[in-house]
Amino acid sequence: MRGWWIGCCMVLLLATRAWAADEVVGRVQLLIGQAVQAKTAAGTESVLHQGDAILEGMVLSTAAGTVAHLSMSDGAYISLRPDSTLQIQCYRAEPRPCIRLNLIRGEMRERTGAIGQAHKSRFRLNTPVAAVGIRGTDFVTRAYRNETLIRVIQGEVVAAPLGGACTAGGLGPCNTPLAASLAAGDHAILQVRRGEAARRILVSSERASLAHPPVHHNDDLTLADLSQNPERVAYFLAQHGLSPADGSGAGNGDDSLARYGDMVFATWTTAADGISLPYAQAQQQREVTVGNAEGALWRAQGPYRPPQGTVKFSLSKSEARVTTLAGRQVSALISHPQLQVDFVSSSMQTRFQAQRHDNGELTTVSASVPVSSVSGIFVGKTDAGGSIAGALSHDGRQAGYFVQQPWGQDRLDAKLLWQGR
Repeated sequence: MRGWWIGCCMVLLLATRAWAADEVVGRVQLLIGQAVQAKTAAGTESVLHQGDAILEGMVLSTAAGTVAHLSMSDGAYISLRPDSTLQIQCYRAEPRPCIRLNLIRGEMRERTGAIGQAHKSRFRLNTPVAAVGIRGTDFVTRAYRNETLIRVIQGEVVAAPLGGACTAGGLGPCNTPLAASLAAGDHAILQVRRGEAARRILVSSERASLAHPPVHHNDDLTLADLSQNPERVAYFLAQHGLSPADGSGAGNGDDSLARYGDMVFATWTTAADGISLPYAQAQQQREVTVGNAEGALWRAQGPYRPPQGTVKFSLSKSEARVTTLAGRQVSALISHPQLQVDFVSSSMQTRFQAQRHDNGELTTVSASVPVSSVSGIFVGKTDAGGSIAGALSHDGRQAGYFVQQPWGQDRLDAKLLWQGR
């Protein structure tokens, strides 16, 4: 009888451990690209789609062009970038808190949730060469075989090279003589190499994706109608570690409309850039119209009911730059602006000049393109073979558009907002 009782207890213990290994610790909130390759702690391989469960012990891998947004059980957020592999070694609050992640390769963004916030000494992110601990943090990590790079968006991290007293099986930061910290306001990235002291370094071009928006493929820079393409919008946001839901709690949309107007340009990030607002501010009570990987044009929501006849517009705000063949950016001044929209024939005509600040050279941009009578959106070519894409407000009294046009071996990029007379 005693042997039978011990046997039952052993079976129960093993079953409990097996259940713990299969504990659901999160879900795939958003998936852009191919399905995520997954392997459980028991070695079972599968593919994960949007909405599928993430189990403790799983190894997750993304292919080229795939971005996976993971929503964890404690409210944490993880964005796994293309060509990346992440292992969820432990993720639980009970019986003893433990979060240990292993970024085997690639890049990820981690925004800590309730467990990490309450138990910072029980959080660890390992890479092939580094141990990263947190002090209440939103951060980006890129793992190479012999180097790890870290950028802090909010809060602070402490990182040290693995080795000696700093073991991969530990939790919390490694407080060794080779450790270094980095806070959000330090305007640097943290570099960790095997066997060397962690150090802050200035941002350089080869590390641009950790400090600036990522380098985009040519297709990503093509101006397009985004109004019926939420997947494309989600893809652009994911390049910066965001999702469409990240703007939902940004504040009162009426305040944004009153302050900035019906039509605004915006980035896909949490930061403004020139005349472009941050994504969270721009999307309040507005809908996306046109754009590309660098930003979009947004307008106040509502049915499109333009006036009759022809309306002439005055330029209210503009911004232009020239990107040289070598990648250098030069500001440009827009002058002699003209825009006229014929709502009867559903067409627009526009023209302006741009002058480079570095050498004073001038170029002219002109275009005549059809405007959708249903949406007020237009996408077409400039007379010089460039691209133009924009939209009218729902009452037809405001307008905005992007322009991309070759300028010798360089390229002109311009954003213009207009007000009807």
